[in-house]
Amino acid sequence: MEENKYYTPEIEELHIGFEYEILDLASTEYGKSPEKAIWNKEELKTSDLYSSYKQDSYIETLASYLKSENLRVKYLDREDIESLGWEHDEYAYDKSDPYSLIIFDKEGIKLHYDVEDHTVTIHRKDDYMIRDIIIKNKSELKKVLKMIGV
Repeated sequence: MEENKYYTPEIEELHIGFEYEILDLASTEYGKSPEKAIWNKEELKTSDLYSSYKQDSYIETLASYLKSENLRVKYLDREDIESLGWEHDEYAYDKSDPYSLIIFDKEGIKLHYDVEDHTVTIHRKDDYMIRDIIIKNKSELKKVLKMIGV
């Protein structure tokens, strides 16, 4: 199982609705012991882009946080998938590796998530809607589900 729950995304991954955490550089804990740093949860909103004097300035700020690794994203996990209305199907699992594959159900549609390589397969009965695509975070999953109408 993956030890690190977070990664630094590429700037191309950012989009309206993207959920991320940003390091609170002003926190007293950050300077004393970085492992106790405070990370604030954020979501990129349209208003963030238009509230700036220049549209580029907000993106430039996020880009600088990415470069210094002060912005991170949580890898997709069971909690994220369940928060989108999927129910864990504890009776269905891959017998070859029951610990890396988590299977969910929502209105007759199955979602298979492999926590090791972050691949997702979504199908209805034997008809695959999406097969073995890498989805690293909740924002990406929401985007894909919207695209396929689930």
